[in-house]
Amino acid sequence: EDAAAGVWTPGYCYGRAWWGKGYATEALRAVTDYWFTQVQGGWLGCCHDAGNPASGRVMEHAGFVFDHEGTDYRFDGTPMACRYYLLTRARWQALQG
Repeated sequence: EDAAAGVWTPGYCYGRAWWGKGYATEALRAVTDYWFTQVQGGWLGCCHDAGNPASGRVMEHAGFVFDHEGTDYRFDGTPMACRYYLLTRARWQALQG
């Protein structure tokens, strides 16, 4: 349903001093809550650099599930191997209660 209007992907990037404190998971959960309650979106996708498995754990803690591997591009156009995750409205609702 949402795919017809494009793919929406939340992202995060913050300083090393705040790593491992749960801030990214908390923020990603807030974004997904907003997406499903206010925007009424059907699903969200996320991806992370395959060399950074900690980002994958953040996504999993926020309810996302691994979907596939692929390639994305850094800001300078350099390709990077990525892991893609998905969170559907149905899964998000199941996690709420």
